[in-house]
Amino acid sequence: LSVFCLLPDVSCLYHVFISLCFVLCLWTGRGFNNLSQVSMARHTPSGRLVAVKNTNLDECTEDELYVYYLQNEVLLSRLFRHPNLLTSRLVFSSCCQLWVLSPLMSYGSADSLLRSYFPDGMSESLIAYLLYGVLRALEYLHHMGYLCLTFRSCCDR
Repeated sequence: LSVFCLLPDVSCLYHVFISLCFVLCLWTGRGFNNLSQVSMARHTPSGRLVAVKNTNLDECTEDELYVYYLQNEVLLSRLFRHPNLLTSRLVFSSCCQLWVLSPLMSYGSADSLLRSYFPDGMSESLIAYLLYGVLRALEYLHHMGYLCLTFRSCCDR
């Protein structure tokens, strides 16, 4: 276990507070076109586990519009409130790094859940149950005036 340091030059007390309150526990994968590292961290005061996505903004190129998509993802994640949508709890930047803290999904992404627990596929009733949750989230997004053209099973694609 290691405490992740957010600012090498420690110019802001807020960042010092954050680095002291979270302990990085486990690297869980990559996200956002492999530009982000996703890890599990423990909030020291409460003991709760959170997901931490760290993106090096210097690796995002303007040609591919990654910065625009990343900004859009972060803003939308902060705006929407629905039990079937993953929201971010805390977003901040330090040097060239963007940090996004979200609730930890116990079973990971839908993709990792399928690969780990259902390598031969799921029952029709389970698929219907999961799709019902997805459709409720899409209904909420449409109700909020946001047209979702695509949705993914995980953030790695």
